[in-house]
Amino acid sequence: MTTLNKLAGLVAVVTLCATAALHADGVWLIYPVSPPPSAGPGTGNYNLNLGDSLKVWDISGTYSEDLQGIALDYTIAVDPSGKFTGQGKATINGFEGYDFTADMDLGISGSISTAGTVTRVNLTLKMSGPGTFQGYDIMMKATANEKVEVDSANLQLIGTVSGNVTVSVPALHKSRSASIPRTDSQDTLPSGVTGDWALALNVTNSLNKYGGSGSAQVSSGTMPLLLTGTYTPKTGLSKITLKGQGAYRSCNFNVGVAFTNVVSDVKSLTGKVLGQSLKLTSDPGPAYP
Repeated sequence: MTTLNKLAGLVAVVTLCATAALHADGVWLIYPVSPPPSAGPGTGNYNLNLGDSLKVWDISGTYSEDLQGIALDYTIAVDPSGKFTGQGKATINGFEGYDFTADMDLGISGSISTAGTVTRVNLTLKMSGPGTFQGYDIMMKATANEKVEVDSANLQLIGTVSGNVTVSVPALHKSRSASIPRTDSQDTLPSGVTGDWALALNVTNSLNKYGGSGSAQVSSGTMPLLLTGTYTPKTGLSKITLKGQGAYRSCNFNVGVAFTNVVSDVKSLTGKVLGQSLKLTSDPGPAYP
């Protein structure tokens, strides 16, 4: 074979393999171009980070706030259904120039819900305990109701608070009650509460039918889920169903995802977790296995 024929054969091979050329230091380097990976059935472990496109607010943590002269310090824990409870202390050390102190136990209850893209939080704070007022021993009870929404830009709970308070003076056999006027409320979310979350999938595949397990990972912990689903070769799309069991039965997801051997693209998602209804129809980007 002549040198010219050898060169022609080399060019044909290069063209057939769909090669690309890169120029470096005056030398042309030739590399094969790989076609983009195509979607197929999933198997193995995948972590779908969804917080950039769809927030889930786990507001568990410790808070400090001032309620019209009453210092509140408390910790709450959110359950999988979005309901929460908590406890702490409510204290008064002087009030509008009066010799007024109180040291009260504080109990909290409430729930999280969604309305469209808005995440709402309703809290009820009940406090009671002894104190002193102008030299008299007193008993004090108060209830406050906060109706707030998550401000995702500033990582705060903003809204309003109102309530009522009763002060009893045993030595005088008297008590007085008054309302706490509705005022603006603004609380900073605990450190680490950013709305970021993820779904972890452990996928097994048998004849394009899925089994396995998964979990929803939020800022305060992990919720285990049962995984089932199917793969459709015609579309390359996998449909994954995730359901919580027992204490986690209020958590569920339906996910449309395109699996490849490199990344996994979430195409759609609906579900509910921590009392929040979720819906995603745009592609948030790849999730690496």
